[in-house]
Amino acid sequence: MILERLCHWQMYNQFRQIYLSDFDQIPLDKPILIAANHPTAFLDPVLIGVYADPPIYFMTRGDLFKKPRAKKILELINMFPVNRQRDGFSGADRMEQTNEYVFERLREQHPIGIFVEGQHHLDRRIIPLQKGVVRLAFGAYERFQQPDLQVLPIGLSFRYGNKQRDTVSLLLGKPIFVKDYWEQYLESPAKAAIQLLHDIRQQLIDLSYHVEKKSDDDLVELLLRLHQGEQPVHYFPVIRKGNALFYAEKSVVNQVNEMEEDAKKELQKNVKKYFKTLKKHWVDDAALLHPEWSSFSIWIVLALAFPFFLLGWLFRLPSALLANFISTKKVKKKEFKSSVFFGIELLGSFFLYLIYLIIALFTMKPLYIGLVLLAPIVHPFALMYRDAAKRAIAALWARLHPKRSVFLLERSKL
Repeated sequence: MILERLCHWQMYNQFRQIYLSDFDQIPLDKPILIAANHPTAFLDPVLIGVYADPPIYFMTRGDLFKKPRAKKILELINMFPVNRQRDGFSGADRMEQTNEYVFERLREQHPIGIFVEGQHHLDRRIIPLQKGVVRLAFGAYERFQQPDLQVLPIGLSFRYGNKQRDTVSLLLGKPIFVKDYWEQYLESPAKAAIQLLHDIRQQLIDLSYHVEKKSDDDLVELLLRLHQGEQPVHYFPVIRKGNALFYAEKSVVNQVNEMEEDAKKELQKNVKKYFKTLKKHWVDDAALLHPEWSSFSIWIVLALAFPFFLLGWLFRLPSALLANFISTKKVKKKEFKSSVFFGIELLGSFFLYLIYLIIALFTMKPLYIGLVLLAPIVHPFALMYRDAAKRAIAALWARLHPKRSVFLLERSKL
């Protein structure tokens, strides 16, 4: 499918790194309800859909299907509506069509994706889950008695969530079989629903960042910046298997959750002071720790690769400017910014390359045709080049700064 290929390609532009854990373990021949958290608006289903092997049918808000053109596009990418009261739908039968659709897909062993928090948010925590997933799980089991019907949690954790060149981790949890709750459901449907919902949420807490107190968000953000600065930089591959980085960052979050209030306040005061000092001197924390980012060999590589960067940058400039303008000036909710940028740059780049290709073919000059054919490669390369150049400049400044040793001493005390 062309759209899926385009989304795969755009991931290399949107993200520096994508970490996938156990995604090859999603069963291809089982009835599955995927239960995921929902940090961003549209990137979440795109990420899961692109990297999960079986095609997944995602539940999304029903009001998006009111326009015929939007309805066709959403159905094309395997989305189906849920008609919620808060979206303006009413009537006792508003959910019947959705339920029947889900039951039929599960009977055919097609995975159903549900964002169980019921809303998108960039807070680093799992909020209380909506009950819809357990109603569907028990309803499907009651109708078809499929012994392998399961809820499969997926945790998504973005480094930022509202920026381009982000890092994201997707972790697959352990299957939760509905049959294990059926006996309890027959005795007390309410208790079984509460227990199943609790078990799903607990797995999502384990599979994603979860800061217990909102007042700790700023401290966690600063500590994650410190941890990120200590990590080596990987340019390739962009798509990486494993969960080591996530769990290292997760341990930082868990340590904050377990700290005493007085200790947290003292630590936050010191860390804020450290970053304020760096900002005053235009010094980046990660660059301070990595003088090798500005080594002579790096500058040689940057100089030799500059023509390819320039070509890629010129190719992407119109679509990137449009995507940046709309996502920053027109989009108010931060949860939508990265999704809007992703979609506009993807579509803009696609049509832009078609125009470039038509013009190149019209000229019949091999050089122009060759340059256009290189565009899909040099486009993401230009972004990687920019990342490396920014790191090299920051590392050179930090290495030559007269107070570098003072900054490092302050950091060691944190």
